[in-house]
Amino acid sequence: MNPLQVLSGKMKDMSRGELGVTFDRVPDNELGTVIRRFNEMSLSIVELIDKNNSMQEQKRETEIESLQYQINPHFLYNTLNMVRWMANMKKTDDIERSIVALGNLLRPVFSNKDPMCELRDELAYLTHYIGIINMRFNDSVQFDIDVDETTASCLVPRFILQPLVENSIASGQREEEQEIFISIHAESDGGELRIVVSDSGTGIPQDLLEELNRRFETGEAYESAGGGSGIGLRNVNKRIRLYFGDRYGLRFVPRDKGAEVVVRLPSLQSQKKD
Repeated sequence: MNPLQVLSGKMKDMSRGELGVTFDRVPDNELGTVIRRFNEMSLSIVELIDKNNSMQEQKRETEIESLQYQINPHFLYNTLNMVRWMANMKKTDDIERSIVALGNLLRPVFSNKDPMCELRDELAYLTHYIGIINMRFNDSVQFDIDVDETTASCLVPRFILQPLVENSIASGQREEEQEIFISIHAESDGGELRIVVSDSGTGIPQDLLEELNRRFETGEAYESAGGGSGIGLRNVNKRIRLYFGDRYGLRFVPRDKGAEVVVRLPSLQSQKKD
């Protein structure tokens, strides 16, 4: 085949997305000079694409890490405020219990670098958090978990449920000792993990619910659903989408009473051995 025809064919291959196309044999003439330049250009394109992909992955990992550390001080700040409040009220027994609970709460924050954990660990973390909340609100937060053992071993990003529960408490309690019931149900089916956090609070007006869901989809800034953890909700949604893509994330579901948010994640089973 004519070398020019071969060159034309390889150019067409590149235009169809076949990268790294080169000539094995380069003639020692003017056409050979063109072919050498073609080879150099083809390999340079591959190198640039690999470099760009690497930079994008580093950027993604950096943003995830940044978001992770952005949310952790929020936990510490709120919890220490509770300890300070109880100290002012001179409830020494409660202070001792709260400090122990705070230690349990902060242990996974500072001791584990892995951004993923089993759902059971995330639920244990939530239990410590609710314990601290109930010291502040006189056991007015009732908490129920409905998760089977198989689903509990699914992997999830750390610290994705606490902001949702915090939002339920903040938006559902209009008085400090008003009781609120929070339920967490999770199931894994068809390669997808769905975690549903629902509460018995005042609920979300339909127009606000639609606006929140729209902003979950676009990643825009927004206020929380009724005074809760708006930054935390946005943070969780953004982290999930960075990890797994835009088909996953948070979505509020309309309810006659209370609020319900669904967390959609890919179903990833832990390989941890007992």
